Amino acid sequence: MMTSIENALKLLADRGSIDEFAKAWRSALGDESERTELVKHLPALFTAVETADRATKARAAELAQELFDRLEKEGEARHAIRALQTVARKSTEPVDARGRLKALVEQAHAEDGLASFALQRAKLEDPATALHHAIDSLGELARWREGAVVWHSAGWNEGQVVKVSSAAAEFEIHYVGGHKQKIKIEFALNNKSIAVLEDSDLRAMRLKDKEGLREHAEKDPCSVIRKVCEIHLGKASTQILKDELYDRVIPAAKWNAWWKEARAKALNDPWLAAEGQPTRPTYALRAKPVSLADEAVEMVGRALSLSEAIQRARHYLSLDLGTADARARVLERVHKMALRDERLLRATDPSQLLDAALYLEKEGAPMTEITARSLFEQAKEKPGAFAHLLGGLSSPASRKDALDHMKADLPDTWVAQLLGSMTSFGPELAEAAVDRLVRAKVFDGLREVLSSVLRKPEKAPAATLALLRAVFHREIPMEKGWHGEGEVLIALMRLAVAIESRRRDIPKAAAMLRSLVQLAQSKGLPFFAACSQPELDGLTAYTRMPALEPDLKTFVKEQIELHKIHDAESLAAAAAAGSAGFWESATTFSTEQGIARRREELRVLTDVKIPENSEAIRRAAGFGDLSENAEWDAAMEEQRLLTQKAEELSAELKNCADLSLQSFDPGVVTPGTRVRFVELKSGNERTVSILGPWDIGTEGVISYRAPLALGLLKRKVGEEIEIELPGGSQTVRVLAIENHCLHDPSAM
Repeated sequence: MMTSIENALKLLADRGSIDEFAKAWRSALGDESERTELVKHLPALFTAVETADRATKARAAELAQELFDRLEKEGEARHAIRALQTVARKSTEPVDARGRLKALVEQAHAEDGLASFALQRAKLEDPATALHHAIDSLGELARWREGAVVWHSAGWNEGQVVKVSSAAAEFEIHYVGGHKQKIKIEFALNNKSIAVLEDSDLRAMRLKDKEGLREHAEKDPCSVIRKVCEIHLGKASTQILKDELYDRVIPAAKWNAWWKEARAKALNDPWLAAEGQPTRPTYALRAKPVSLADEAVEMVGRALSLSEAIQRARHYLSLDLGTADARARVLERVHKMALRDERLLRATDPSQLLDAALYLEKEGAPMTEITARSLFEQAKEKPGAFAHLLGGLSSPASRKDALDHMKADLPDTWVAQLLGSMTSFGPELAEAAVDRLVRAKVFDGLREVLSSVLRKPEKAPAATLALLRAVFHREIPMEKGWHGEGEVLIALMRLAVAIESRRRDIPKAAAMLRSLVQLAQSKGLPFFAACSQPELDGLTAYTRMPALEPDLKTFVKEQIELHKIHDAESLAAAAAAGSAGFWESATTFSTEQGIARRREELRVLTDVKIPENSEAIRRAAGFGDLSENAEWDAAMEEQRLLTQKAEELSAELKNCADLSLQSFDPGVVTPGTRVRFVELKSGNERTVSILGPWDIGTEGVISYRAPLALGLLKRKVGEEIEIELPGGSQTVRVLAIENHCLHDPSAM
């Protein structure tokens, strides 16, 4: 059963069937507050069946009569008189209408003593007086009662009737501005500048039940927009809405959030038509609710892009539009939008055209002018166009459909296109592409792409993750002579460091990190067991990087310890390297100058930049409506970043130490030493000073946490080391080590 009369009216407009509406109507008859609302909806009921068949109109008249009878029976005389006004105009008069009406008038005015005045004024007992004229007169007076809210259009605005005097034949009204008025009844009824408001009128609710109105606005913002339209000749601009509701109904502090939600919901309200700019619309009341089919066509046509139109079409076609014709109208609207925008979209965003072609074909209404095959063929001609075409699709369903189409539309080239575009794909598309290529057993091509991404996994994080997942799950065979397990694990670690360091730049970074941790933990044991000692040493270097995800760091350290190779050669190398260095802790080490620079950076943040930002927020708040205030948004975002940075700096400075106060072993590379080494492949000699992360910026200075430094630390003169660097591995020989800034304990 329908739970709302407005929804029931919409269904009546959609289907032309009154059965469901009758159920909702008769259910509401049993509730006093809902019966009052039914009186208000009577005109809309007759409007909804204006073009219906005779039987439907007769059912509507029957429901109206039932309402009048129930109101009369329950003693709700004033509402019964108002209901009879509509029934008398739109349907046949009830049996003995005049006699029943006279009894209702006497009942309605029993307290204020105006029954005789009302009957005499209406001339009800004069057979020459048309019944509807008498009812209009009586209905008008019935609305004037003690407690009624009136509107004075000449400037006094809302007021409330505080007293009805039958002896003096006058009303006493107190207005919100403090003005008080005594007015003769006849003058009040004939005065066009004073009108009695419905209890549901925005102005009446604002005066009598402001808290209730506020709760109503939060639960159903569209109904409040409609109330504003009702008091402004059926139309309300954004400014009018703000004038009527801002701080008068919706608290100023909640206005932006409320307006954002109300504007979004109003787009789908069947009683409201939105005009003008989407950000500052003007709303107009409809005479009757738009049918669901008409609403679907209108909303699809109002979309700001073809992709948005398709999303809206998906939504509406998931509902019951009633007829096949209605469904066809929605699809035709999408079709027309695609053809209208074809020339522009082919040049700027062909993905939207592909979205439309795939969707319409799936729905059984394919386009002949634009097909998936033609768009695939066009993309083949331009480097990178294929990745752009597939990557821009709006939903997982579209991406799946596109990949399924490719094999049929490009039987000779689909494999090459996917392999060539994979490094540009996002996470979902990369995984789907790998899945299809694995099923097609394109292992050589997948291994070739994997070889390229393993060298620089951070350049194509989505493709690397998808390929690593396939390798860990043994879906891509690891042939003998190909990459070792250690190289795959190191690529996983490098990718984890890259994603953690560039969270803001990589889409779905958090989800990708979780996947990497799960891969290592669930499938990692066979890989660690197969690693050589140099590979385990390379993994150890990555566990020292601060940007490595903590859970992954802990797990990998445990696995390295578990699978460490304990032969004589490795034990000797471990002894030569010595025990853990002082720098292998959570403390940040830096020179005195580096620490001072970091402290000055924090001082500038707390004493200069954050106060300046607070002033910028204050100025932006003065520009008015924060929902459309770009200055406010930018200032608040800057505040978040500055505060976050200050907290990070403060935490770092609480856990730092001066490099010059640390002890070290002479002749061993440690933080605070200057190292000269030769690159064996090129013969180039280099000299670097290994200092703290806050000391970099000067030529020749590197952080002890950098990959090059991690490879050199604990080494001695003459040692040759293979170091894993972002650009690939490099073998170097240490030529000289000298003190840069450390205190030498032997001099004490």
